[in-house]
Amino acid sequence: SAESAAKLFAVQRGITGASMDTFLAQQRTTAKLARQAGVAPAAVFDDMAQNAEFIAKFSDGTANSIRDAAIEARKMGINLGKVESIAEGLLDFETSIEKQMEAQVLLGRSINLDRARTLFYNNKTKEALQEVANQLGGIGALNEMDFIQRKAVADLLNVQVSDLSKMLGAQQNVNQAAEQQKSSMLGSIDFGTIDWDSST
Repeated sequence: SAESAAKLFAVQRGITGASMDTFLAQQRTTAKLARQAGVAPAAVFDDMAQNAEFIAKFSDGTANSIRDAAIEARKMGINLGKVESIAEGLLDFETSIEKQMEAQVLLGRSINLDRARTLFYNNKTKEALQEVANQLGGIGALNEMDFIQRKAVADLLNVQVSDLSKMLGAQQNVNQAAEQQKSSMLGSIDFGTIDWDSST
């Protein structure tokens, strides 16, 4: 919408000093990358426009970092407001590490968000989200957890259990797509044509 565009331009001009022409070019690129990632460009634009506080806190000062974080958040089924909660929760180091240890005990699985903390601290939000997703990929599906386990993981990430459900669901879809792609690639190889005795 025009209102969202105006808000977003004001935010980005304040942070990056972008001119209107530069801003419009950036938004065309954002729309293209959002579609490639399978998320709605309008949702990405609105998310950036509504979360100026997050952008001011966690942007590295470039339009690319803002865009990439918003797209990555949408891929995970959340918005920048939730990303802000996750970042602030993980950057409360002492409390976050205590919650991490508690979640590990309850799940009986290893969780290590140290890298995500470092990335958030250095304003590498997209990479931090990817690391969070990577850690979530190893803890299993929500329906495999009891209430206490679900609450512990949600508390660790400083989100609601409903948000955790969206994130785990999105990660499960990513894992399934990767497995399907792997199976498809293996299925296309004719193993009968491979010279297994060749040393070259």
